[in-house]
Amino acid sequence: MLILVCGPSGGGKTTLIEYLHDNLFYNVIDIYVYRGRNLRASERFKPIYNENLKTIFTNKYIYDDSSYYINLPTLKDLEKSVYLLDYPGEYPSCPELKGIEWLGILVLPPNQKTLVKRLNNSNRSYRIKSAIAEYAECLEDIKKELFTPSKWQVYLSYNNRSLVQFAHSISFHLSSKNEIL
Repeated sequence: MLILVCGPSGGGKTTLIEYLHDNLFYNVIDIYVYRGRNLRASERFKPIYNENLKTIFTNKYIYDDSSYYINLPTLKDLEKSVYLLDYPGEYPSCPELKGIEWLGILVLPPNQKTLVKRLNNSNRSYRIKSAIAEYAECLEDIKKELFTPSKWQVYLSYNNRSLVQFAHSISFHLSSKNEIL
């Protein structure tokens, strides 16, 4: 099963992914993001990387000034295990994943003030404007009911306690769908 983790910068996506990986042993799909010529990847999962390795990736997405490089698991692997992806594509529709079974988690902070505080505290103040815009767009899409309950779970990332509760609800949700955990 492929689980897409989506939301604005500062929403809590990486924290959720790391918790699910560490505590429920879900696999994490490495993603490499180039903004201009600068590589951004989770420090925890970043191997030694150079320009020549770009050619080994099976999926490449380009949005604005960013290029995203991803190796998705095979359909056979997706049937055996749970994989987490900090999804760079267009959500909630996810047209890039046609033919692949997936569930989505929309991760949002409880409010815009928390979003801005998190970005400032993590030295990502340059992302505030785009994150606020994405946050507002997500709220509008929720109002329009575009995040359908059969495909999406919405997680408001308040604190560690809410993280633990949400992680266990996701585990229960997957087991109720008879997925292999």
